[in-house]
Amino acid sequence: MMKNKKTLIAIIAAAVAVVLVAGYFIFLYEPYVPDSGYHAVDPGELPEKVAGFDYQSEMLKPYDQEITITVAAIDYPLESNVKQGTTPYNQSFNRIAKEVLNINLEYTVVGSTANYDQRLNLAITANEEPDMFYTTDPKTFADLRDNGKLADLGPSFWYLNEELQNVYLNVMPEILPNAMVEGKLYAFPMASNKYESAQKLYIRKDWLDICNAQAPTTIAELIALGETFLANKDKIAAATGVSASSIIPLSFHKELMWTGTASASGLMQAHGASPNAYFLGEDGKLYASNTSQEMKNALATMNTMYQKGIIDKSFNTKNVDMVYDDIKSGKTGMLFGQWWLPHGEINNTVSNIPGADWVCVDLPSYNGQASLPVVKRVALTGYNCVSSKCQYPEAAAKLINLFYDVYYNDNAYEIYGEDVKPENGFFYNMVPIKLWNSIASIEEYKRVNAVFKEAYAAGMTPAWKVLSESERNALSEQDRAKYDSQLAIYNKLKTREKDIHWKDGYDYYYAVKQGKSLKDMTADERLGWGIYHCMIDDNCGYDQVTKLTEGVLTAKFDEFYGPATSMMQEKSGYIDTTLSASTYAKIIIGTAPISSFEDYVKEYNANGGDVIIEQVNQWYQQQWKGEEE
Repeated sequence: MMKNKKTLIAIIAAAVAVVLVAGYFIFLYEPYVPDSGYHAVDPGELPEKVAGFDYQSEMLKPYDQEITITVAAIDYPLESNVKQGTTPYNQSFNRIAKEVLNINLEYTVVGSTANYDQRLNLAITANEEPDMFYTTDPKTFADLRDNGKLADLGPSFWYLNEELQNVYLNVMPEILPNAMVEGKLYAFPMASNKYESAQKLYIRKDWLDICNAQAPTTIAELIALGETFLANKDKIAAATGVSASSIIPLSFHKELMWTGTASASGLMQAHGASPNAYFLGEDGKLYASNTSQEMKNALATMNTMYQKGIIDKSFNTKNVDMVYDDIKSGKTGMLFGQWWLPHGEINNTVSNIPGADWVCVDLPSYNGQASLPVVKRVALTGYNCVSSKCQYPEAAAKLINLFYDVYYNDNAYEIYGEDVKPENGFFYNMVPIKLWNSIASIEEYKRVNAVFKEAYAAGMTPAWKVLSESERNALSEQDRAKYDSQLAIYNKLKTREKDIHWKDGYDYYYAVKQGKSLKDMTADERLGWGIYHCMIDDNCGYDQVTKLTEGVLTAKFDEFYGPATSMMQEKSGYIDTTLSASTYAKIIIGTAPISSFEDYVKEYNANGGDVIIEQVNQWYQQQWKGEEE
C-alpha cells in the first residue's frame, strides 16, 4: 500500500570549521560525510484492518467511563465572530468532547503563537510532554520518534473517518509515508494541498481592451505588453480616472525571496526558477535554484523590464501592503499571484473603479519552453503526535473525527447544539488535535460550479428565493413542481456556499450569462465578481488548483521538503536571504551588472552554499523512493 512513496525526513549533521579571512567567511572542511545515524527509512505498509472489527461504529463512539487526555494548544488571537474571553481552557470543543466521546481534555501546555514551541520543547525535555500534541517542527518529530517517545498510530489509522482516509491513501499518498517507519505510523501528519501555492498572471482586462492588446503567452509578449501599457497610459488614465504618471504596468514588492502572491516569484517561475527551491537535474541530483542559470535569466528579464519602466520603479521600497494599496487604487496593470487573488485585493478594483476588470492567464513561456508553476513536492505542514505513554492512542482519531464533523458537517448545529457556534466559544484554531480536509475546496469548487450551471439551465434568476410553506402552497401545481425542482438544485449547496457563493456570486454569474458587460452591471451584480472568479469560474482561481491536483495540468516541483540541514541552520539566513536578496535587487535595478551573478554564485558557495547542496543531495538520496512493482 505504501510502496513507491517517499518517506520520512531525516536530519543531517556535518561539522564545519570556520575561520574569518579577509573580511568574509571561508569554510575549511573535508569532503562532506553524513552523520552515521543518517539513513534511508522504509515506511513499510499500514497494518491491515482487524477482521470483523466495526471501525465505522467506533469512529465517534464514547468511552464507557470518562477518560482524561492531556493536550497542548496554542492560544491564538480570537477572530471577530468568536466569543470574547474564549481560551483553550474554556473553549466549547472541550464540552463537546466530554458530551460526545466522554473525553476530558486537560491542557498541560498552552502558549501564544510566539512561545508555544518553546513551552512544548520544555515539557518534552522534562519528560512531561502531553498525551497528545501538535508540532510543525520535523526535527522535534524525528527526535521523539527515534527515541521511542511516540505511539504507533498504525492500528488507530482505521478509526479515522473515510474522507480523511481517502485524502491520505488516494488524493495525497505522498504525505503519510513521511510519518512512517517499517509499518509504524508515528503521527497523523497535517496535509495541505500543495497546488494551492501555484501562481498565475493576473492582468487588467479593461487595460487590454483600451490598448486593443492581447494577454501575453511568452516573456517577450509580456515585455511588449508592459511597453504597450506605458505607451497608452494617457488613454488608460482617461478611461479609468487614474493619473497617467502613477500607472504601474507590473507590480511586485521588495521581499524578493518570498514566494507568495504579489511577489517576484511568479516572474522567476516563468523562467524556471524559484527562490530557495531545489530542483531535480537531468543527472538525478538536486541543484539550488538561487544560483541557477534560470535565475540569472529571470534577473536579466527583470532588469530589462525595470529599465523600460515596466516594473514599479519603487518596488524595492514597498512591502506587500503597499503593493495591495496600488492594486486597490487602480494603478497596477499586472501581477503574479495565487488562486484566491480574485476574491482578495483585485476584487476591490472591480468594486471601486467603474469598468475595471481582470483576467488570469498561465505563466508566460520563456525561450520556447513552457513555464510551470512551482510547488513543494510534499506539503506536510505539521504532525499530530501521541505520546508513547498515552493509554488511549485511538482517542486521537476519535477527537479528529469529532472536530471534522463539527467543522465540516452541514448539520453540525442540529447534531451537537449551540456549542458549535463561534459566538458560543467554538474556535477551530484552538482545537488541540485536528486534521483539515485538504480537498474540501476542490469538492466545493466542483459542487458550486455545477450548481450554478444547473440553476441557470433551470431558469433560476437572482430574484429566486426559498419560499415559506404558505408561499409554496399558493403556487399553481405547475409552478410548485418547478419550484421544488429548483429548490432541490439550490439545496445541493452547503450552508456556507448558500451564504457566500450563491448570495454574492449568482447575481454576477446570471448577468454574465445574459451577456451583460461588467461596466453595465449594477453594484450588486459586480459584488459577486470576486467569489465567482475565485471559486466558480471554469478558467481561473480554484480551477487551476483542481486541474493540477487531478493531473490535467503540470507543475514543477521543489524537491527538498526536509528540515534545515546543519549548514542551512548556520548559514542560510545569510546566503539565502541577505546575500541573495541584495544581489537580486542590485541586478534588477541596474546598480550591478548581470555579469556580477557569477561573483554572487562564488560568494554563495564560499559561505556554505556548496556544503548545503551536498547535504541536500545526501538527504535526497536517502529518501525512500519506493520499490519497483
